[in-house]
Amino acid sequence: MVFRVSLLAAIVTFSLIAPVGADNVVEITKKNPESGKFGAQTRYDGSATKSFLLDKSPTAESRYIAVWNFYLDTISRNFSIESGDRHEILAALENGGRKIVRVFLGRNGKGTYYCMLRVKHDTGSVSVGRVSLKTDRWQRITIDWQASSGPGIDDGFASIRKNNAVPKLVTNLDNDEHLIDRQELGAVSGVDPKTRGIVYFDNFISRRSP
Repeated sequence: MVFRVSLLAAIVTFSLIAPVGADNVVEITKKNPESGKFGAQTRYDGSATKSFLLDKSPTAESRYIAVWNFYLDTISRNFSIESGDRHEILAALENGGRKIVRVFLGRNGKGTYYCMLRVKHDTGSVSVGRVSLKTDRWQRITIDWQASSGPGIDDGFASIRKNNAVPKLVTNLDNDEHLIDRQELGAVSGVDPKTRGIVYFDNFISRRSP
């Protein structure tokens, strides 16, 4: 499985999911791509709690790697999240709709933006870690998730990494009951009405092997 949102074309295989009347919209755009002609953007205007792109091409995946670049535009597009708030920007789900891999974009009490990864295991969920983000520049995020190879083996793992830094890693996960069947990208859930501005996404790739 390799799925891409790149700058090569405006037509992608994502389906758009958005509430009726929503103002915060995920869309393919020619504005501010990192490379090529097209990228994607999420506009936050305060009237909806979710608006995302949906891809159903994964099929019972025991390994899920997602890589993308994004840009928090706080200068020309006035992007802002309230301190202490966060919302979900990527989710990988199993066939029944339960979220197995979740990535959140947030801002801590000191005003620093971050990406945080949480993953599901057989008896609950665990926070893998968070990476700090800079504003008004492109940054590359890599998520790597592996289901354990069988009951009681507990050799699953998950990691999050920014650019080429050492990844935040959790090992020995008991998560053999979970497989990935679809993915969501954008303002996936939990958007506070006070969140405003634009976030740009580009060169999104998901795959089942490194």
